[in-house]
Amino acid sequence: MHPKSAQRLLLIVTVGIVAIICRLSPATAAAASPHHSQQSRQNNVGTSCIPHERDALLTLKQGITKDPYGLLDSWRGGNKDCCHWRGVRCSNRTGHVLKLELRNVHAARDDDYDHVKSTALDRLFHLDLSMNYLNGSSGRIPEFLSSMVSLRYLNLSGIPYSGRVPPHLGNLSKLQNLDLSGVFYERSMYSTDISWLAGLPVLEHLSMSMVNLSTIVAWPDVVNLIPSLKVLDLSYCSLTSASQSLPHINLTNLERLDLSGNSFHHPMASCWFWNLTGLQYLFLEGNNLYGKVPDALGDMTSLQIIDMKFNRNIDAMSTSLKKLCNLTVLDLSWCFLNGSMMELIEQMPQCPSNMLLELHLSRNNITGILPSQMAHLTSLSTLDLSGNLFSGHVPSAIGKLANLTVLDLRFNKLDGVITVKHFAMLAKLKELYLSANSLKIRVSSGWIPPFSLDTADLTYCKIGRLFPVWLQFQVNILWVDISSTGLIDKLPDWFSTTFSKATYMDMSHNQINGRLPENMEFMSLKYFYLSSNELTGQIPSLPRNLSMLDLSLNSLSGNLPSKFGTPQLISINLFSNHITGNISGSICELQNLFWLDLGNNRFDGELPQCFPVKDLSFLMLSNNSFSGDFPSFLQSCKQLHFLDLSINKFYGKLPQWIGGLVGLWFLRLSQNMFSGNIPTTVTNLTHLHHLNLANNRLSGAIPWDLSNLTAMTGKYVKDPYIDSYPYGGYVYIVRTLDFTDRQGI
Repeated sequence: MHPKSAQRLLLIVTVGIVAIICRLSPATAAAASPHHSQQSRQNNVGTSCIPHERDALLTLKQGITKDPYGLLDSWRGGNKDCCHWRGVRCSNRTGHVLKLELRNVHAARDDDYDHVKSTALDRLFHLDLSMNYLNGSSGRIPEFLSSMVSLRYLNLSGIPYSGRVPPHLGNLSKLQNLDLSGVFYERSMYSTDISWLAGLPVLEHLSMSMVNLSTIVAWPDVVNLIPSLKVLDLSYCSLTSASQSLPHINLTNLERLDLSGNSFHHPMASCWFWNLTGLQYLFLEGNNLYGKVPDALGDMTSLQIIDMKFNRNIDAMSTSLKKLCNLTVLDLSWCFLNGSMMELIEQMPQCPSNMLLELHLSRNNITGILPSQMAHLTSLSTLDLSGNLFSGHVPSAIGKLANLTVLDLRFNKLDGVITVKHFAMLAKLKELYLSANSLKIRVSSGWIPPFSLDTADLTYCKIGRLFPVWLQFQVNILWVDISSTGLIDKLPDWFSTTFSKATYMDMSHNQINGRLPENMEFMSLKYFYLSSNELTGQIPSLPRNLSMLDLSLNSLSGNLPSKFGTPQLISINLFSNHITGNISGSICELQNLFWLDLGNNRFDGELPQCFPVKDLSFLMLSNNSFSGDFPSFLQSCKQLHFLDLSINKFYGKLPQWIGGLVGLWFLRLSQNMFSGNIPTTVTNLTHLHHLNLANNRLSGAIPWDLSNLTAMTGKYVKDPYIDSYPYGGYVYIVRTLDFTDRQGI
């Protein structure tokens, strides 16, 4: 695996963590915002709230211990007319509080609902508390809600409740909308009996997504008792079967059915819902369904969206969808479909006014050539055929799909030449993925593309020796990957300005020569990969938002800039260049540094003692002229996995505290001037796969308990970090213990 693969894995993990942390960010509070407040005031003109209802609202506010965005600032005793408070809507006729819309208020986990009297807001018909931390000290859905018998709308989604769903909610016989969707990463709410739903005869929208219903088998019988249902969302509920047979289906009004993320493990044809001819949206993602898709699907002519992705071994190739004239989205990704593209195309809707907008067929085993006639696909905005076995040329007819915004043909066996005909009418194209094929892109230097891309992934395409001039017109592009494309050229003068908005750029594994642009500092780049090229000269000031940098395997020289890097940098790879001088103290500002590889350069001097160690896991400094004692700052690096100080001029004794670096997988200190005994604590490093202390000045006895290093004897398992190590990768497979040529032993 190439180094960037491991770095991208890290990127995915990092982005995933950031996404979770930011779930309740200030942006999510925008819904509460002055616009909503203004609308509420307009709706409540001429009304004055009931005093005991105002007191109930103030009591509710007292139970909310945190309101960091001031969304309840207007809820004050001195402001007597509660109908003008934010999120409150009253009846224009009676003044009774009818609606509370407090979605995204940031409240604390210890909020106490028990302060609210069950009868205080008995006229309330709309209650939205979603996406808050209003789970109270008990962590459960408060049972007093079941006494608000006027409620028609109840939304408690995104509140991290735990425990049993109270069956008393079945008392709310006027409910039309009930949303109890849980929080994905907690999923601690459950129900063992949903028969109480039968007490909601006018319910139209039911969502219990991520509520554990694993013990309930006859759930279809229960929901079938609610003929008013239009939306049913039981996604990620740990349901074990949808293989019931219902003698009579009452759900004639059902428009949307979402059963994604359950564990059915039975034939798709045995599901109970294939006779729901009024269904418009069907979501069956990741249910472990298998077998033939029933022909009954072809008679569900109201369907607009069919999502069956991540169901293995589905046979959908022979199921006719020709009559589904309303179909806009078909997603059969990751279903391991077998057959030819022509077979599938023949089953697509054949309607005078085709509505199909998105066709997702990625990660299947579909073979054959792409069809040269696509007249019935002219409405497509997304065509994703990536990760299949398509072969042959890309037909120029694809350039007639004038509505395309996403074209993804990655990871196939396509060959031939892509010309301007393939892009002739693609003025709306935003995302272009052609990587991992054997394609050549041949356009004239004067060609001006009709599109303005956000994403261009052309890895392994042959785009010519010179830097593509047509990219100069992609001034709004955010993601560029032209690695391994055969470039033999300098970076153009317009590089920094054209790509000023780009956040991701990979041009590695080419023969790009010359210097890096001097005016990169104001670019938006966060991830910049230029490894394995022929760049020369000194590293200039880098983009201010940079997080990952890979300039390894070039011929860069000179000292690092005095102000090297940005506080956001988490990965720096400068392996195998000709960079000289010492490491500036400015590196101490990189407090999030995770990966640093300066190996095989000409650095010298001692390492700064203020070195950032909070997150440091990979430190590779091999084959330089660094000097000084064993770096003392490493004592705080409990999460360090890789340490390579080999082929330098380090000296002094190895510290006893080295045994505290218990996370080490790889320790190479060979060809230095270390002296004294081998610390006995090295035997504490039970995760070590490689240890090399050769060619030093060590003396004394070898520690007896080296047999504790059992990780060296285990079966080799590929690891994205280990296998991405850019030099000496073979050492991980050999897993040697090397003390040879030590003086005095």
